[in-house]
Amino acid sequence: MDRKDKLNKFFNQTVLGKLKINPNTSRQFLEAVCAQPDPVVCLGKLVSDPQALENIQSAMSFDVSPQFLNNHGAALLTYLFGDPTLKQLSGGDILNKVVGRIIGAPLLWPSLVQLFRRGLLAEQAEIGFAQLLLHLITTSGDQAASYRDLAKEPGILERFSDSTVQDVKSISHKIRHILSTYDTDVPEDYEEGPGGRHDNDFADFRKITILPTPQEIACQKDPFLRRSAELEDPATVTTRLAHYIDNQFRLNRDDLIYDVREELSAARGEKQRKHRAFSTFVHLAGTFTGNVDRRLRWALVFRCTQDLHQFHSYKISDRDRRSFLQDHPAGSKILRRQSLACIIVNGQPVSLSTVYRDEELLARKPPHIILQLEGEATVVHTLIKLRLARKDLRAVCPDVLLVEEAGEILESHILAALGSTTKHLILIGDHKYVSCWTQINLKAKDRLNFRQLRPKVNNYLLTVEKGAGFDLNRSLFERLVLKDYPHHTLSSQHHEAQDIADRKDLSSTSSKQNSHEVDMVLKIVKYLAQQGYSTDKMVVLTPYLGQLHKLREVLKNEADPLLNDLDSHDLVKAGLLYASASDVTKARLRLATIDNYQGEESPLVIVSLTRSNSDNDIGFMMSPERLNVLLSRARDGLFIIGNANTFMRSRRGGELWTKFLALLRSQGCIYDGFPIKCERHPSRQRVLASPSDFEVHCPDGGCAEPCGTMLNCGHHVCPSKCHQLHDHSKMACGHLMYDKCPADRHTLQWKCSEGQPTSCRRCDKEKKNSETQARDDYDRQQKLDAERQKHDKELAGIERQIKAEQDAQRERLAAEKREWAQKQKKKYLEDMRTTKQ
Repeated sequence: MDRKDKLNKFFNQTVLGKLKINPNTSRQFLEAVCAQPDPVVCLGKLVSDPQALENIQSAMSFDVSPQFLNNHGAALLTYLFGDPTLKQLSGGDILNKVVGRIIGAPLLWPSLVQLFRRGLLAEQAEIGFAQLLLHLITTSGDQAASYRDLAKEPGILERFSDSTVQDVKSISHKIRHILSTYDTDVPEDYEEGPGGRHDNDFADFRKITILPTPQEIACQKDPFLRRSAELEDPATVTTRLAHYIDNQFRLNRDDLIYDVREELSAARGEKQRKHRAFSTFVHLAGTFTGNVDRRLRWALVFRCTQDLHQFHSYKISDRDRRSFLQDHPAGSKILRRQSLACIIVNGQPVSLSTVYRDEELLARKPPHIILQLEGEATVVHTLIKLRLARKDLRAVCPDVLLVEEAGEILESHILAALGSTTKHLILIGDHKYVSCWTQINLKAKDRLNFRQLRPKVNNYLLTVEKGAGFDLNRSLFERLVLKDYPHHTLSSQHHEAQDIADRKDLSSTSSKQNSHEVDMVLKIVKYLAQQGYSTDKMVVLTPYLGQLHKLREVLKNEADPLLNDLDSHDLVKAGLLYASASDVTKARLRLATIDNYQGEESPLVIVSLTRSNSDNDIGFMMSPERLNVLLSRARDGLFIIGNANTFMRSRRGGELWTKFLALLRSQGCIYDGFPIKCERHPSRQRVLASPSDFEVHCPDGGCAEPCGTMLNCGHHVCPSKCHQLHDHSKMACGHLMYDKCPADRHTLQWKCSEGQPTSCRRCDKEKKNSETQARDDYDRQQKLDAERQKHDKELAGIERQIKAEQDAQRERLAAEKREWAQKQKKKYLEDMRTTKQ
C-alpha cells in the first residue's frame, strides 16, 4: 500500500471516529486532509460529524511553532482557500464552520499574527494568512469587527502591500477595499449626525435592528439620512464607498418602516385613513409556554374584548370556529403565525412582538391571542426569508448579472444581487424618454417625450419628485446614465415588462373616486361588447385604487373584473378588499391601475382619469411618466374619460396636459361625450354625455330605430333596437305564444322559437302528483300490513311460551305429589317395622 492509500485510510478511520488525534498523529491527519482529491467531499465529511471538526481544531492546537505553521498549517490553509467552490458551497456556511474551528484553536491565531509581524512566515504561509484574514473580515457577526481592527493596525496592511509575493499584494488590495466600506465616521461639525436619537440609532448602521423599537416609533426627530449630493462631495472620496452603503441601508430601512408608522398612526386614530392591519382591544389573560410535549418561547396571552368580525361575516357557529380558522381561506389568514404585532398602552407603543397562532385559543369566545415578545427572535423570524434568498444568490454565484427593466428597480435591489464573483453587470431599461404616438398622427416637432416610471417607494419624502435630495427612487440605471456613463441606445424598443406596482396618490391622504366616470365606463364597455369586441380585448385603466375598487364593484355584475396580483395586493393594503376575495378571479375583463399595467398592451383601452374638482388638483397625474404609460397601452383604440378643465387649469401639470389636449383637439379627437355612429343608419350620429344617453340613443349598440328584420320563424320581427347583427338566421325568436292545453283546462305559453309544447306542464305535474300520491298510499299500506304481520307473529310466539310455562308448572306439581306420596309410603313402612319389634 502506497503512502496516498495509507493517508486515505487514516483519514476515513479518523472521520468515522475509529481513531483519535493526538500530538503524534496530528501532522499525519493534516496531510491526510490535504491529500483528499475533492475538497468539497472532504469538507462535507468533516462538517457531518462534530468529532471530525474537533479533530481539525485539535490538530492545529498541538503545535504552533514556525516550522509547523510554515508547513502543515500553510498546506491546510492553501487547501481550504485554493478551491473557490468551497466559498460557494451552502452559501459559504461549510467553509465558515471549518475556519471557525481552526481559528478557535488555542494560541494559533496570535501565533500567526506574531510570526507575520516578525516576517517569519514562508511565502506559502504568508499567502494562507492573507487569505484567512480576508475571509475573516468578510464574515458576519461581532467577531469580524475585531479582525477588521487588526487589519487596520500599523504593520499589518503595510506589510501586505510591501510583500514581494504578488498573490499577497493582490489580496491586500481586496482587504483595503473591504475596510473602506466600514469607514463611516461622521465629521464632528456635522449637524444632526447619526446616533443618540433613540435606543436604535447608532453611528454604525450595522448595529441598527431592522425592525423599529417602540422608542424609535415614538421619536419625533427626523432620522439621519444623507442626501445624494453629499456622496458626490470631493472631500468624501476616501469614505465615499462606506457612506454609500450606509446611506443605502438607512434610506431603504426608513422606507420599510414607513408603512409600520402609518399603520400605527391609523390604528391610534392620528390619521383618518383605512388601514389593513388587524387591531382590537385586549386584556392580559396570562402567559403561554406551549404544551408538555413541546415547550415554546415564553409568550403573553391576551383576551379580546370583542369577537372577530370574520366569525360574524361568515356566520360561523361556535362548533365550527376552529375548523374555520384552520381550513377556510379567510379564516386561515387571520393573525398568521410570526406576523408582526405592536402592543399599544394608553396610546403609546410599548413593545413589538410576533404572533404565535394557536387555533384552539383563537377559536374561543372571546378569542385569545398569543404574542411572543423576545426582540431578537422577532428580527430572526423577519429575516428568515431574506437570508434564504441570500443563500440562493450565493449558491448561484453568477459571473454575469443581467437586469431587465433596470430603470424601474431600486438601486439597493441590484446591489443585493451582486455576488463576490460577479464580473459583468448588464442593465437594460429606459431611464428617461419614450416617444408617444398613440392613435394620433403627430408631426415630428410635436412628439411628446415623457419620463418612464421610477421604482416603487412607500415614503414620498424620499422620492426624486419631492425634491428633498434623497432620491431613493432613482435607479442605478438612471443615475449612471445621468452621469454620462457609457451606454448604448436601441433604435427601436417595445414596452417594458410589468414590474413593481405603484401605490397611492402621494399628494393625497385618500384615494379618489368618480361615480359619473364609473357609470360611463360601464356603458362604454357594454357598447363596445355590442360592437363585437370581447372583454378580453379590452382593459379599463385608472390612476387610483379608490376608483379601481368602485369600478370593480360596479362591473362585476356585468362581467367579473380581473385584477392583476399587484392591484389585488394594493386593494387589500388600502383596506378596500378582503384578502380572501382577492384569491378568486373568474372573468376576462381586465381592470388595473395605470402604473400596474406598464409594459402590457390591449387592443382597446378605456381610461378613467377620475380627478374632477374646483381646485384643479390632479395629484400625481401631473407626472409625465404616467401620461406616457397611459398613451402607450392601446393598439387599436384609446378612450380617455375625464374633466379637461381640471387637468388644463392645474397649477402642477397644467402645461403638460394643455399641450397634450391641444394636440388631440387639432386632430379632432376630443368630444364632450362618447361619440357614436350607427353603421346601419350613418346619418344617426350622436355624442353621449351621460350614462342615461346610452339607453336612449343606442340601447342595443346601434341607434334608437327599431331593427324590423323578419326572424327565421317568418311570423315576427326582431324586437331589439338597431344593432350590429345583420344575419338573423340563427337568432331565436322570443315572441310569446299562447294556446289551451289538450285537456282544455290550462293556458299554454311558449317562445316562438321553442315550438308549441307537446303536453301541458300543469297537467303533467298533476298527473305526476297523483301517481306519487298513489305510490305513497300503497307503500304506507304495505308498511301497515308488514307491521300487523310482525305483531301477530310475535303474539303467537308469546302464547306458545305461556303454554309451555303452564305445562312445565303442571309437571312440577305432579312430580312434587308423587314425591310426597312416596315419602308417606316409606314412613308408613318404617312405622310398621318399628311396631313389630
